[in-house]
Amino acid sequence: MTSRRFRTLVLLLALAAPGLAAAQQRPAPLVRLSTPTITERPRVVGTLVETSADALTVRTGAGEEVVVPRSLIRRYEVSRGRAARGPAVRRAALAGLVLGAVVGAVFTPDHAEGESSKAVPYTFTGAALGALAGGVFGGVNRPERWERAELPAP
Repeated sequence: MTSRRFRTLVLLLALAAPGLAAAQQRPAPLVRLSTPTITERPRVVGTLVETSADALTVRTGAGEEVVVPRSLIRRYEVSRGRAARGPAVRRAALAGLVLGAVVGAVFTPDHAEGESSKAVPYTFTGAALGALAGGVFGGVNRPERWERAELPAP
């Protein structure tokens, strides 16, 4: 019985080996190239497909392959992934809170002499609505984090 289990284990490992090897290969990096001298494409973003001594080939999100001469690349950046959801939500909510408070204070209606000012409730309402809108925006639109790098070797 032990021998049979051992053979089954060896067979499963043999079948899984090609999949494990493929999983260990690094995926092509998402890159951003700044090419200000190319007026029709001052920035190229996509997956790095190929590198040569003369150029880099990038597949854009639209599926087209763009060949960019190395001599025209002013900045090469590699994606570190999207920002974590928590910090993005907090940052956007804080920005919305501040902006909402300012808008609430600026758009407070005038009050007649002898009435109390409505600036405080309008400021707090604007801040609350701004924080809510900012938090939703930050949860949905997490920015890509880019890190400047050296051009890859050919």
